[in-house]
Order: sequence, then structure tokens, then C-alpha cells
Amino acid sequence: MMVVSSTKNCNRLAIHELVALGAAPGNGVAVVCWYIGICQGTGNKAGIFLSKPGEFSIMGLLIKYGAMITMGKKVAAIICAAGSSSRFGQKKKKPFVDVAGRAAFLRSVELFTEREDVKQVLLGIAPEDEEIVEIKWGPNLQFFGVRTFLGGKERFTTVANGLALIAEDVELVAIHDAARCCLTQALIDKVIARASQTRAAILAAKVIPTIKETENGLITQTIDRSNLYEAQTPQVFDKVLLTRAYDQLKFLDPRKTPISDDAQLVERLGESVAIVESDSTNMKITHGTDVAVAEAIIKSRPKDRPEGPIGAYEEAQWRPFCSMRLPGGPRAIAS
Repeated sequence: MMVVSSTKNCNRLAIHELVALGAAPGNGVAVVCWYIGICQGTGNKAGIFLSKPGEFSIMGLLIKYGAMITMGKKVAAIICAAGSSSRFGQKKKKPFVDVAGRAAFLRSVELFTEREDVKQVLLGIAPEDEEIVEIKWGPNLQFFGVRTFLGGKERFTTVANGLALIAEDVELVAIHDAARCCLTQALIDKVIARASQTRAAILAAKVIPTIKETENGLITQTIDRSNLYEAQTPQVFDKVLLTRAYDQLKFLDPRKTPISDDAQLVERLGESVAIVESDSTNMKITHGTDVAVAEAIIKSRPKDRPEGPIGAYEEAQWRPFCSMRLPGGPRAIAS
């Protein structure tokens, strides 16, 4: 493979024109793929990929080299923020806690409102939080097309309520924990692309610590961790498949069959769920001490900036504030 112009420094590529041109026989090139688009956070707008004979998958070719085609399937995102936060141990619930200057759930929501392929964003909240969400963030959430709905005490209840609101033309559903606010666009790109191929894919990180099985406080065995993964979110599924999976709830007793994630329900149908490898930075805030770790992860990452000058008011232009999208700047919901 020869790459004339790579987009590895792009988080996402919104492709507006994609043309495959057949090359003349005998010149060693089977497909010339020309794309015109916009790389988020950079000044790159165009490039050429040349493939060897036999490599005819344009989508696979572009995804392999760091570009995400957003003219694919329509996606809806369900953001789960209705939990009780019983383990968090703080006055605020974990979705509403400040993480590096912004509420955790806002950081999660914005990752999906920024995407061209996401046509619907649904935020599940607890009934007791409805008033504060409406007063503090309601107008801004509405401005960016985010619809709030009431979730349940259990996560699967929140997802089931959200599924009932999914638009008819949506093809994929991404389910994400509101408190998993260190997610990146690159990981979203990968898991959506994989789910588009397999109908079911989740982010997961390899288990690193040594795992012990115990009984009555004594170790009974050391678990082989070579094939163990920690499930994360987003978890992305074909809408029809996910609806079938959730139809099982009427036949299950959660007290006898604990349901910890959406993939578990899909697995019960006998369907395969693909793993897209992530890492520990895609953490979920669970305890109060996790906030400082999440802040450190976010602050350690370079900020997306366009190439070239961006004007005299550079700091103001790139500081997220209000419900506005300034020229060249990211879209943000006021915190």
C-alpha cells in the first residue's frame, strides 16, 4: 500500500465526495481513491490513496489509514445518566460532577452531538434529576438537539426506555455511560465502523492486573487473563438486533440473571459481539477518587486546533463557552 496523503492526524473525516477511478491495466495500481472532506481539528481537506491490485475495499482502505467515512449508517446515541451513583460517595451524582471544568455527562453528550453520522442523541436521567437538568442545561441541550427522557433504577431499564424513542430511519444504536467522559472520537469511529460490519461491537480493554478467584477469603485459583477483557462503552448494535435482545427482558428475572451490559443480552440470542480494543483511559467514573484521574487524562491530551492562524482572539475563540460554535472552533454545550 502506498499512501500519498495520510490522515493519521485526523480524529474524523467527513467525506463529501468519494470517487473510485479505474487505473490503466499494467501500471501496478488497481484503484485510485480520491476524497474531498474536512478533517476535524486540522486543515487537511484532500488526499489520495493508491491501492495494490486486488485491494478493492475503499471503506476498509480509508478506515485502515485513519479516516472515518461518515456517509454510512445513521446512528442514534443513548447516554445513560439515570443511575443512583451509590458508590460515588459525593453530594453530586457522578454524571453531574465537574471534570476539568465541565460536567461529566456534558463531555459524553458532546462527543456524539459533534458527529455527522449521529442523527439522534437521547439522554436518560433519573426522575429526581429532571428539574435540575432542565433548569441548568435544558435550553442548551435542546439547542443541540439532545432529547432527555426518564430512565430507571437499573441501566437496562434506561436503555429500554430510550429504545422506544429511536427514530425509524436509524440503523445503529450506540449506548454510552454518561460517566465515561474520557472517550475519544477515534474510539467512537472504530466501534461504529466495526458494528457496521458485524451488527454488534463494543469497546473493551485487556485485563492487566492478576485476577484471583476466592472463597471465604482464601484464594482458590489464579485466573488466566490472556483472553479476558473489561467491557466498556460505547456499545454499538444494529437497531433491529438490539430491539430483539431487549425483548428478552420480559422473560428474565434480573434478580436471578443480573444484567450488567447490553452485549450480554445480545449474547443470549446466540449472536456474536465483536471486540474493539481500547485501553484504561476510557475509564468510567465510579468512585470520588476517579474524578482526579479523569481530569488528568483529559488535560494530558492535545487540544484539537486547525493549522495556520486563527485570529487575534485565539484564546477566546477556542475556549468553550455559551451554546455557540465559533469559526474554526469546536461545538460545546454550556456548562
